[in-house]
Formats: sequence, C-alpha cells, structure tokens
Amino acid sequence: MAKFATHTYKQGVQVLLAACDEALLGQTFSEGKLQLEVRPTFYDGQRLDADELGSQMGRCTMGNLVGEETVALAIKLGLVLADNVMHIDGVPHAQFMVMDS
Repeated sequence: MAKFATHTYKQGVQVLLAACDEALLGQTFSEGKLQLEVRPTFYDGQRLDADELGSQMGRCTMGNLVGEETVALAIKLGLVLADNVMHIDGVPHAQFMVMDS
C-alpha cells in the first residue's frame, strides 16, 4: 500500500494541501532551469494511505502534488488533467485550485 506524506496549510477559508509520494521526501530533482525540492518542512506532516489522501484532496481548495502515485490519484479524482502535469527529471508535479462558481 502506497504511503503519502502530506501537510495542510490553512489561511481563512483557503486550504492548501502539499502532498507527495513518501519515498520522494528530501530529494531534489533538476531538469534544465527547473528544480523541484521535495522539502520535508513543506510536504511532511502526516502519513496517509490512498483513501485518506483522496479524502484530503476532496476537502482542500489548492493542491501542490509530487510523485507518480500522488499525481495519479489527483487525476483519477478529476482534480488534475493528465495533459497539465509537469515532469521534472521524470518526476510528476501538479498543482490545482478549486474555485467556487
């Protein structure tokens, strides 16, 4: 079972979920001028399984996601389009925002 590292940040009604595949914590990925640092100080707070992470994603207003499993779950939930996923050194990275209509 995949484990995910997550940290939730709240500011007023806004809730940002930073989530990554647990194995990527502490790693840095670079490609050309792009660099992605998976800092534990930003991404690590709780460890969740896929069901728990999906529930968290459904309750947040913004997401910052890193890793194959994490981004795949966001795509499955319809929060991210596969065509909008950025890859840095082969590692998927996606962000989303939910806006009220």
